[in-house]
Amino acid sequence: MADVRVLGATAVIEAQSAEALKGVGDFARERGVWLRPIGRWLYTMPAYITSEAEIAQITSVMKAWFLEQ
Repeated sequence: MADVRVLGATAVIEAQSAEALKGVGDFARERGVWLRPIGRWLYTMPAYITSEAEIAQITSVMKAWFLEQ
């Protein structure tokens, strides 16, 4: 993980390379979260009506991806 940024409801984790995010979409969907990397950036933009529990699930899946790699 190179850098984490949050602005409003947008959170981005910048990976060292795009290759580091290969397979993250499938990984997240298997855990009930939809994430899509763009290049070497993994981001989420949840709706404003997203509950705290759902935000926790999204962030835990993002974190798990990097911890399990």
